[in-house]
Amino acid sequence: MILLRSILLTCICWQAISAPFRWEVLDNGGGPGARDRPAIGYDPIRRNLISFGGRSGGSLFQDTWYFNLDSQTWTLVNVANPPAARFDAISGYDVATGLFAISTGDAAPVFFNDLWVLVDYAGPNPQWRRIDAQSTRSFEPRYGCGGGLSPDGYFYITHGFSSGTRYSDTFRFRLSATSGGSWEEVAKTFQYGINEPHGRCLVSNAILPDRRFGKFIMFGGCANGGRHGG
Repeated sequence: MILLRSILLTCICWQAISAPFRWEVLDNGGGPGARDRPAIGYDPIRRNLISFGGRSGGSLFQDTWYFNLDSQTWTLVNVANPPAARFDAISGYDVATGLFAISTGDAAPVFFNDLWVLVDYAGPNPQWRRIDAQSTRSFEPRYGCGGGLSPDGYFYITHGFSSGTRYSDTFRFRLSATSGGSWEEVAKTFQYGINEPHGRCLVSNAILPDRRFGKFIMFGGCANGGRHGG
């Protein structure tokens, strides 16, 4: 079994290998500069790790790269009109459509609630497209969210925060290469308590491929007044 993780502060790719477990450096430089919290996704067909944006100190980025696990090299995607520079966006790669998607994120004092897809990222004509501009509903701009892509083709955003506000609502959008879809609210706001995922930010979460267990597993996070997510 091979697990993949980008070590964001140093921009070095590592792989974790079982039996016995160990970390190995995969790249030898030549990629994006050091940064934290870029948006990432993994294309299992081409075996590419895709990266957008991120932050280093006071600098924000809006460049797009991918790292191939076989050649162990970085490639800069030369694409015009990318999303605004940001860090801490929710992201993922959809195998069915071949789209890399990002939403939300932080460019303080500006936060985001847009949804973008990267079309043909490894081909001759890559394009960034915003696909939620005609949505009939949306949510407050935010970052520090949970979410990502589910096996049924929906892109989810849940929880997160902006200036002084922690959210606990959940939205989804059917992913496609064109605009015209709309955000749907699938869960309302919860009060602080132990029985629902109350408002929080900076959460850890995963979307499970096995639908018997629901869409999300969420753990931890930061709540108002210094309380924790639990």
